[in-house]
Amino acid sequence: MTEPDTLKNATHAIIKKLNQEKSQLEFDDKLFYDFIKCRMDGLIQKPKDESVAKILEYSKSTRNTVR
Repeated sequence: MTEPDTLKNATHAIIKKLNQEKSQLEFDDKLFYDFIKCRMDGLIQKPKDESVAKILEYSKSTRNTVR
């Protein structure tokens, strides 16, 4: 039995489309990372007192539950 040529073309078109979507997703991820990077760098260099308090509170609560 022979395989129709249209099936091969359809499969190749789907694979090509998926590859394009993957590279678009990677581009979107990089764009998003670049967008939030400066804010994240600021938090690392100068965290808010509220953030530090929440981290310490969480750390204490997990330390007490492990024992």
